Amino acid sequence: DTNIVKHFTANVSLYPSGMRVRLNTGEPGIVCRQNKGFPSRPVVRLLSVLNKDVEVDLSQTLNIFIEEVYED
Repeated sequence: DTNIVKHFTANVSLYPSGMRVRLNTGEPGIVCRQNKGFPSRPVVRLLSVLNKDVEVDLSQTLNIFIEEVYED
């Protein structure tokens, strides 16, 4: 049923907050929050930028995406 699938994907995060990832730009980051309605496009805090809180909203920056997930 397509309605069940839509409801499920709208409420389940593919990349939970706190997950360590690598972007297609090669930069490591940590998922810091979700974008409602865009489960595959969270906000990622970049780890490669020293002493700065740089966040990339993947729902707004469509040419950047998560390429790899790091298991703890």
